[in-house]
Amino acid sequence: MSTISAGTPAVAESVSAHYNTSKTNRKTDEKREDIAITKSDGSTETVKKTKVSGRTVGSPELTEKAAKYYEELKKKYGNLDFILVSKDQKEYAKANASRYSNPNKMVVLIDEEKIERMAEDEKFRSQYESIISQGANGLTQLKSKLANMGLNVKSCGMNVYDNGATSFFATMDQSFKSQNKTAQERLAKK
Repeated sequence: MSTISAGTPAVAESVSAHYNTSKTNRKTDEKREDIAITKSDGSTETVKKTKVSGRTVGSPELTEKAAKYYEELKKKYGNLDFILVSKDQKEYAKANASRYSNPNKMVVLIDEEKIERMAEDEKFRSQYESIISQGANGLTQLKSKLANMGLNVKSCGMNVYDNGATSFFATMDQSFKSQNKTAQERLAKK
């Protein structure tokens, strides 16, 4: 049994989740997991979680409300490539962030728990959407600064952490090593 938070920003209730066996929807082949939630007032509510579309790390599942919000978020920031990370794969995704890079779009690694909370909590949502916007601007500036230095950035992205911090990652062209070596030689001569 695990404890999860649910509710509005002003009133967060402590609930218990009981996981039932997975069911397969034969029409769409999506796995759905029913979760019985017992609220603090004693009432029980069943929430369905479904797998999401798009790029993922692990097997993240979202409630219908969170899945809808996630699709809206991807549309709102169409210039970014969102990758949803399951809660059990957060550390792996953080350690291997550059593996998920995309040469056409900046990548945002974000975990399912954060999306669930953003779907429920308006204040939390605006805070993290601001972080994503600022991070995207920072990535654009970083990429152009590196290009001005003569470095060829193949792709870049950001990882959004639970404490609101972000980290950036970039994948450089193979010629980066030779450019770096040449730059060091020039510095040594000076």
